[in-house]
Amino acid sequence: MDENGSVTKKRESMLRKKQQKKAVASAAAPKKQRQVTTNLSKKNVELVFPYFHLIAVFFVFSLTVLGLFFGKTLVNRIFSQYPIETVKVIGEFRFIERQKLEKVLNIYLTDNFFQVDLNNVKEQAETLPWIEQAWVKKSWPDTVELILQERKPLAGWGDSQLISERKEIFDGERVNQLGTLPVLYGADDYASLVVDRYLEMNTLFSQVGLTIKTLELEERFSWRVAVSEGITFVISEERCLEKLKGFVGLYQKMPEVDKPYIKQVDLRYDNGLAIKWKKKNGNSNAA
Repeated sequence: MDENGSVTKKRESMLRKKQQKKAVASAAAPKKQRQVTTNLSKKNVELVFPYFHLIAVFFVFSLTVLGLFFGKTLVNRIFSQYPIETVKVIGEFRFIERQKLEKVLNIYLTDNFFQVDLNNVKEQAETLPWIEQAWVKKSWPDTVELILQERKPLAGWGDSQLISERKEIFDGERVNQLGTLPVLYGADDYASLVVDRYLEMNTLFSQVGLTIKTLELEERFSWRVAVSEGITFVISEERCLEKLKGFVGLYQKMPEVDKPYIKQVDLRYDNGLAIKWKKKNGNSNAA
């Protein structure tokens, strides 16, 4: 029994030593070491790559900014060698004042030939009251040509303004040079109608040697017209031209000695008219 027990103990001791050796060998296996090394390598790459990317982006951005700055500086130096030296103003003018035109445009003609903004020059020229339309172009190497079309006044509008042949109301200056223009009155919204009626009525009056001095569209949509020879007409808008034609026919048949005594003609009636006469003694009556 003693020998058998001794043998058994030796075997158990040997088995334990073998198990311990296997455990040590397993812990020191090269496969596990490679896995640890690989994991550490990935972590290092993940940490380094974002910083490298940011540095590269910053470097490219800096080069771009520097390129734009020096490129713009070079372009400006080249362009500055071609300033605007001459401004040609073309057109027939009666009322446009060159001094005011130059004052408005000088601000926009200080740029060089390449950078001058022709649209700005055109817009500013057309802000002047007597300029109806402007065209602008460049001529190499240092000239800007400004072609201007002056407004043509058709009549006065109200007490202080003018209206052009294109039915545009504007603040005309130097009105004293316009001579004896007729004066039209009415709301601005009806400017086109007032001009149309003026042209139509004046054509009819011209057939009997009369011309319109003033024409007013009244609030009740009737017309008050003062013509040469001191005659005033009151005409309703409805059938106004038809009624005026009737008067012209009557006036042509009227004795010449009677015409100077007509003071007022009322054409607001549906059929017929009323004439107020001037008398030599200063009194007047209607017929």
